[in-house]
Amino acid sequence: MEKRKMELEDIDRIVEITRIAWDGVTMHKLLEDSHGVIGDKRWYERKIEEVVNFCKNNPSNVIVAIEEGKVVGCATYIINYNDKIGIVENNAVDVAYQVRGIKTAMNKWIIDFFCKEKLKIAMVSTLANDIPAKKVYEKNGFKEIAHTIHYTLALEKKC
Repeated sequence: MEKRKMELEDIDRIVEITRIAWDGVTMHKLLEDSHGVIGDKRWYERKIEEVVNFCKNNPSNVIVAIEEGKVVGCATYIINYNDKIGIVENNAVDVAYQVRGIKTAMNKWIIDFFCKEKLKIAMVSTLANDIPAKKVYEKNGFKEIAHTIHYTLALEKKC
């Protein structure tokens, strides 16, 4: 597997991967499952918009994994150089290529990059129901430090 920085022509493939890989493991999907379609966008349209905006605004902070000549995974990250903290944002692999260690390898590449940048802390967040992501992060040495609970309230029933 090859890993490289994203190129703008990779965005269409990143969109495909986002649509497939995030089903059931993104807050956008959980909100839709609880409250129905929000506004005029389905959960995957919201997630795709989030990822595409990140890619367009921060192309140097996006890596892709290549197998068989095509993009099969992508990962995004941000760096706070003042605090010396790197944050892994999105990390997804096409379901046809999962369970091959691609997500773990991309995550490791980002951690190694953080080390080269002389950062002090690497952070990542995931939902409790995303067991595969938790395994990836633990394989790469991340330790859980907190749980977050997300609540929603359907205001049309309250107001």
